[in-house]
Amino acid sequence: MQSGAFAHPEFDAHADLVEVFTSEKMIHSLGNDQEPKSRFVPSKWEKMKVLKIMKGIREGRIQVDKKPDDKPDVFQMWFDDDQEAVARKGPAHVQAPKMILPGHAESYNPPEEYLFTEEEKRAWLEMDPSDRELNFIPQKFNSLRDVCGYSNFVRERFERCLDLYVVSSTIYHHTVRLWEVETGRCLHTWNVGAVVIKVEWCPNKDHHVVAVAASKKMLLLATGTGNGDETDITNALFDGDESNSDPLADVDVEDPSVTVVDTAEADIDDAARKARMPVKWTYHAGKGRNGRGVRAVLHHSGAVTDVAWHYKGDYLATVVPAADSSSVLIHQLSKRTSQNPFSKKLGVIQAVSFHPTKPFFFLATQTHVRVYNLVQQAMVKKLSSGVKWISCLHVHPTGDHVLVGSYDRRLCWFDLDLSSTPFKTLKYHEKATRAVGFHKRYPLMASASDDGTIHIFHAMVYSDLIKNPLIVPLKILRGHEVTGGLGVMALAFHPTLVRACRGWMMM
Repeated sequence: MQSGAFAHPEFDAHADLVEVFTSEKMIHSLGNDQEPKSRFVPSKWEKMKVLKIMKGIREGRIQVDKKPDDKPDVFQMWFDDDQEAVARKGPAHVQAPKMILPGHAESYNPPEEYLFTEEEKRAWLEMDPSDRELNFIPQKFNSLRDVCGYSNFVRERFERCLDLYVVSSTIYHHTVRLWEVETGRCLHTWNVGAVVIKVEWCPNKDHHVVAVAASKKMLLLATGTGNGDETDITNALFDGDESNSDPLADVDVEDPSVTVVDTAEADIDDAARKARMPVKWTYHAGKGRNGRGVRAVLHHSGAVTDVAWHYKGDYLATVVPAADSSSVLIHQLSKRTSQNPFSKKLGVIQAVSFHPTKPFFFLATQTHVRVYNLVQQAMVKKLSSGVKWISCLHVHPTGDHVLVGSYDRRLCWFDLDLSSTPFKTLKYHEKATRAVGFHKRYPLMASASDDGTIHIFHAMVYSDLIKNPLIVPLKILRGHEVTGGLGVMALAFHPTLVRACRGWMMM
């Protein structure tokens, strides 16, 4: 055994296998025992288990006909579905970019080659601030104790975060006001001489222009909030045509008591009628280097109720319901022309909007939304809302979804790839829905109503066409006063941050 052998010398560890039960077919069983009686008697313990299950069914603790949960048809093919984990943990943290480390010029004791000479200092002072490589003059101190406070600290902190630091608004006192969001300070006020219906910022970041709809006029205001290059680009958009300039443009635009646009409507209507044009363009000279003020005025034949910008910032559309066949006009700023895309009246037009990426034009009537292809000059689709009166319209940044609000308290979500009827119809406001909107970057949706509330939703749109959009209520903003039956009249999301601005009735 110590050498690895078996104890018995005749033991065969690898004997041949003898198949006792399968080698030959047998006609008799191997055992002839009688079956016990317990196999034919019902089990007592099984009876007790059945009675326990029956009692649970009667009490409702055990559901027999429970329907299985509907699982989505779409699943991850190569790995487990991690959407639940992402939703539970929230979005991944995005670290803010780090500040640039200071160089030798910012030292309290810089080398001699970094100090300015008298000629370099004189050239730095005469140079435009936007063209300077350094926004300060390097100084040398004997010790760190002698260093004084940084004089440009507040200005530098302000220039590092310029996201939505100004916002435009209007009240029923015939004025347009430009506000600084961070401090709540009113920067500028313009008196346009009429009740302002709507204001819209130009989507082009290089053009600091606001479109204002007031009575029969559509005004283009240069805010003067950009840097040197952006101001020059904005001024070049309106300069170069002195033939139609208005002599009344020399008024002080900084004084809110002075009407910056005060042209006789009868004279404008007669001039437009003689020229057979639905719109009369007049231009105004800007004030100062930044060109702030009313730069162009488009006089229409009726009251302007809606204004919509094209995503490139060169085209904008206006709605004049009283103008019959020319109730919708599209204006081009670069060529300073206006055109009527429709030859006949399409009903009572409530709102218009451009597609964010394609040459499509959305037109909302009282009960329907028409989608037109401006290149082919044909109607692509007609959306039936099922509401009594449409009040507002907004297109999703992807262009595949449309949000429609109505005066009968409904909100309709259209999926253009799905059907011409609403994908979802929500009714949660107590009064008329005045404004709706999507966030340009985040999956957020909001609606404002005359009941003084704003409802914020998580509205996720998936790139997978099989998945339906996900709508989850998030927050209800209250505290707005309801004056004369009117509550929140407008809302707008911050273009990059998770913020929302809203406007309400002010008397």
